[in-house]
Amino acid sequence: MIGDWKSHYARFRAGHEGWLHLCAHSHHYWPDVTREAQLEAWDDAARRSDRKWDRVLGELLPEVQRGIASRLGVPHSERITFASNTHELLVRLLSCFEGRPVRVLSTDGEFHSFRRQAARLAETGGIELVTVSQFPRESFATRFLAAAESRDFDVVFTSHVFFDSGGALPDADRLLAKLKSRAKMLVLDVYHSFLSRPFSLATLADDVFVVGGGYKYLQAGEGACFLYAPPKADALRPANTGWYAHFASLGARPATRTEYGDGAWRFWGSTFDPTALYRLRRTLAFLDEQGLTAERVHAHSIALQEASLARLRTLRATPDWLAPVVDAIPRIVAAPERGNFLGFPLAPGEARKVQAELEARRILCDSRENERGSFLRWGFGLYHDATDVADLERRLSV
Repeated sequence: MIGDWKSHYARFRAGHEGWLHLCAHSHHYWPDVTREAQLEAWDDAARRSDRKWDRVLGELLPEVQRGIASRLGVPHSERITFASNTHELLVRLLSCFEGRPVRVLSTDGEFHSFRRQAARLAETGGIELVTVSQFPRESFATRFLAAAESRDFDVVFTSHVFFDSGGALPDADRLLAKLKSRAKMLVLDVYHSFLSRPFSLATLADDVFVVGGGYKYLQAGEGACFLYAPPKADALRPANTGWYAHFASLGARPATRTEYGDGAWRFWGSTFDPTALYRLRRTLAFLDEQGLTAERVHAHSIALQEASLARLRTLRATPDWLAPVVDAIPRIVAAPERGNFLGFPLAPGEARKVQAELEARRILCDSRENERGSFLRWGFGLYHDATDVADLERRLSV
């Protein structure tokens, strides 16, 4: 299951020489071909200036939309919108509701782009927020569905893979199928699962909004976040709206009522840097050329994760600072229910201390805090192989 794609990441590997980078779940290395894409964007601007948008919107955008749609399993590629970050998209979605606080159901495992904004809007009275704990996982689906049925919600928002624990949404297909009728807007955040855990939204293409981006396993870096807006979105009028949302208004007499473009165009913002889309197109082509599906990427990562756990369990001598990590192994989300990183559940503040010890050994990972404690996170990407697991063991033994 462990493949060999290291040679395609030579520039990033050279940039991190001497380090063991275990943060594919945070900033995945970019394949070398994305440097060519970066230069292509610059050269297009130099040759075309304003006219570059004819190529960006007429050629580049549809190609990237098709690549994302095929991997989501949705048939309507034209229903995919892009933005520089998911926060922009989330705020635009929430702005579709008027006249009263927006009723939102979510979890305690959401990334900060949603979590922070939702918390602040709850403070101002802009939303009424109900959150359900992701733990215990065995009862999550039952508890989350019960919460959804307890009242009428405008928005149900959940991640497909939770960013702190690495655990996938329990019983996802059945749960999402039931949730789609429980709110006006069902939003699935796939940032930590897209191209890292196999799934298809084919049966939910008419019902679910999807947000994700290129910073992690999509390997295109910053600025390439996307929203899939299902057909039901055509009735929505986001108050947070930019001029891209209705091109026909450019240069025309202002309408008496704000108009929107067809389909997903209503969720576009304004002028953006298209460079990330150039990188994303090259990355998608690279993945196709290598036959790298979500299934293969996930299998590769899980195999390396399990190999690293096996090495961790059998270290000849475990230093005191590493002992809590070894003790946490039985509490890690099981492999069949996991994304492409390991989340070691530790005491409050402990994960950061371990992270610092690892960094002293030139091992890059990261940590996340929550109300219950902390998580040390490490994971493997396409630029890792079995030699990196052996290198991890060697560094931990020093």
